[in-house]
Amino acid sequence: MTRTSPIGWWTVIATLITFLVASAAAPWRWVKVVSIAIVLVTIGIGTARFQEMRLATPMVGSVVNTTLTAQIMRIEKRDNGSLRYLLDIRKTERPTLRFAPERVLITQRSTETEKIEVGDIVMARVRLLPASGPVMPGSYDFGFNAFFRGIGGNGFVMGKLAVLDKSEKSLSFSIAVERMRTRLAEHVRSRIGGVEGEIAAALIAGVRSGIPDEINAALRQTGLAHVLSISGLHMAMVTGFAMAGFRVLLALIPSLASRYPIKKIAAVLALLAASFYLVLSGAEVAARRSFIMVAIMLIAVIFDRAAITMRNVALSALVIFAISPHQILGPSFQMSYAATIALIAAYGAWARGKRSGAWWLAPRGSVTASIASYIAALSMTAIVAGGATTIFGAYHFYRVSPLSLPTNLLVMPIVSIFMPVGVLAMIMTPLGLDAPFFYVMGEGIGMMNAIALWLGSLSPDDAVGRIPERSLVALTIACLALTLFRTRLVLLSVPVGLLGLVWLFQRTEPDILISENGKLVGARLGNGTLALNNGRGSAFTIDNWRYAFQVTQIVKPVSSTKTSSENGFRCQDRTCYIDLGGYAIWTVDSAQSARGFCDTADLLIITADATAKNICGNSSRAQLVTLRDLARRGAVGIHIPRAHVSREGALDRLQNRDAKLPLNIVHAINEPYRVWHQYRQYSREARGLPPFQPKARLNAGSGQRSDTTASDHPTQRNKRVANETIPEDRLQSLVAPSQ
Repeated sequence: MTRTSPIGWWTVIATLITFLVASAAAPWRWVKVVSIAIVLVTIGIGTARFQEMRLATPMVGSVVNTTLTAQIMRIEKRDNGSLRYLLDIRKTERPTLRFAPERVLITQRSTETEKIEVGDIVMARVRLLPASGPVMPGSYDFGFNAFFRGIGGNGFVMGKLAVLDKSEKSLSFSIAVERMRTRLAEHVRSRIGGVEGEIAAALIAGVRSGIPDEINAALRQTGLAHVLSISGLHMAMVTGFAMAGFRVLLALIPSLASRYPIKKIAAVLALLAASFYLVLSGAEVAARRSFIMVAIMLIAVIFDRAAITMRNVALSALVIFAISPHQILGPSFQMSYAATIALIAAYGAWARGKRSGAWWLAPRGSVTASIASYIAALSMTAIVAGGATTIFGAYHFYRVSPLSLPTNLLVMPIVSIFMPVGVLAMIMTPLGLDAPFFYVMGEGIGMMNAIALWLGSLSPDDAVGRIPERSLVALTIACLALTLFRTRLVLLSVPVGLLGLVWLFQRTEPDILISENGKLVGARLGNGTLALNNGRGSAFTIDNWRYAFQVTQIVKPVSSTKTSSENGFRCQDRTCYIDLGGYAIWTVDSAQSARGFCDTADLLIITADATAKNICGNSSRAQLVTLRDLARRGAVGIHIPRAHVSREGALDRLQNRDAKLPLNIVHAINEPYRVWHQYRQYSREARGLPPFQPKARLNAGSGQRSDTTASDHPTQRNKRVANETIPEDRLQSLVAPSQ
């Protein structure tokens, strides 16, 4: 049985009943308000379910090698010199996939190939991989993201891409736009070289793949990552510059300015300019959301309504919910709307204070006062927007930007100069007069990079650990009460916010972490120390664990034959042991090897054998995590009962195992699956099967057929070794470190 979404006939019935109650409850205002709220919630659930049914993205469930015939929809040049292609699959062969994905992301490590453009039909031998799950329970789900982006898998080219057709006849509108973006990005790079050119291409054409990791890290650490994402800042600058420019040009024509509402005409032209910029930038999620908000505000100007109001923000949010309701769970949506709502509320409070005659809000008229007012406004904008988005950034990325305020104060005046200059450069490009403007833009970007690298080197540790979901909800409610209410109800933000802060410091973290492929196991030793069973594990996974749990020291495994003062993993022959809080934890690579530890282990982690089942029997107290469990339900977080966390008296507890409470094992993914997790059940590991091995192959050069038996597989070799009695000295060498 597979669960798809929390919707059924009860949703329809609840919607109808609450709608009828809302219609009949006119005299009772609160009843009507609550009923309408319930109607909106049930409609939202229905919209989410419709989105799942509409997409129904087919996704690769297992690693597979196949030959693709596909059309290139996007080309991204990476910082390391490789290329990444977004492909629409037309055919698969050798083997033909019965449930082939429709769209995949493929990386080509070697760029030694013929000239390839967006829209070309290509053929290549590729290795397709399923989407990754969360690196730990509660973290970002790449499968969710891939499903709603329509991407059914990722992988890499095994060899070269062969172009089959470069015909221009089959070009669609999206391909034509993508070609225009690619050529514009190349033109920008030719005008502005180096890192500055890559950032300019990101700002103008939305192509961010070529920006070096060092610059990305510095911008993220200093709170300037929002500059690279085409969102509210860029859309507002382009729209505001376009509207101001068109209005000035129209005002220069007296006969037109005296007869027609040039402000409304300029708003219409600015809306067209914003639409063009949306298409040109690639129409990513953040850009679409920002365009909707700007469009509603421009339409408000056209119909003589207030442009900047909470009502317009709410309308744009409703449009986004109707089009793509999954975005509400993403950091981009949450941080963008948090900043927008906070800024509008702060601007409203400033305007009300100014009307009331507050002397400190009124400009003095001198140049010094104007400069001070500008700096104060910039500071307040950075403080308000940064404060509103901090909690969401910490929740999703486990990091904050300690020097965000001074960095934004130094950089935003520069950004406010080179962004309009970039718009002018785009206007002058068809005339061939863009070089001076791109030069100024490149110099401004260079100054921004220098400031980011300088302050990034001075920034303290930005890891804040994981934020509990209940704390996030409470703090979000407090922020909404503070910004939306104008009566005494605003005081509700105080107790709710304090409750969120209390919950923030009551978080409980797992003591043991297991990656979803079983190759990396981490044990939290306390005081910011994380012990690993594999010194060459995934750097991405380790970085996520490090930021999530504020790790300051990594302890790599040591051989059982060496003396070490660290309380980390001790490993020998792909078998590792650690004592954590009196619990004996073993990692082994096969089921047969694990049998010898059933009597001594409290937790057995089988990292390379999906065929393992109840190997220790019901009489053993050893808890088991197998590769099949990881394939089906993803990464694992294990909590040791609080009464057994202290390492004092560990040996006594090992001898008295009956006194121990069982470990709390939590997987990142629950069953039955949601629709974006269904692909996980089709891999060989998820079905409890060993890796696929061909039964026969031709010997190279001889033409003779040789059988590949099951005994040639590493798992089978492990079984032969494990069938022997495990020497007692090997057990002791792992449990008791050599002196």
